[in-house]
Amino acid sequence: MSGGKRVRKSNYTHSKLEILTDEVMSNHSVLFSSFSSTVTNKRKIDIWDGIAEKMNASTAGGRNGVEVRKKWNDYKCQIRKKATTWRRESTMTGGGSAPPNLNAIEDKVMGCCKVMVASSVSAQYKTPFTHTYVQPIPPSKQHMPVP
Repeated sequence: MSGGKRVRKSNYTHSKLEILTDEVMSNHSVLFSSFSSTVTNKRKIDIWDGIAEKMNASTAGGRNGVEVRKKWNDYKCQIRKKATTWRRESTMTGGGSAPPNLNAIEDKVMGCCKVMVASSVSAQYKTPFTHTYVQPIPPSKQHMPVP
């Protein structure tokens, strides 16, 4: 082990979280899509490193793409838990104060999460049918009203 102390990095500020959210949303289609000939792991890593550079430009943070990606996943989970708690608390009966609402950045992240869920669900359940056909009930099978 090295004898020196580990230098602790500063906490993420509001402005850094805003930069992170805006950059992830602008690169969402590449970062969270499946691999293909145009979307490679190297490209995703380069985008995460680019986001880290933009975040480090505002202040001396020294974070890399791996740390920024971990922060995004942790932050997203934290906001999902907060939103779930808010939904549960707002539908409860009884007294007490209302739970705090999500702020603007957290709303953006939840919107991004909903897009990810909706796109994955729609891709999973695509069907070749564009309409449904309902077969009419023949008159012999219809119920006659009782007088």
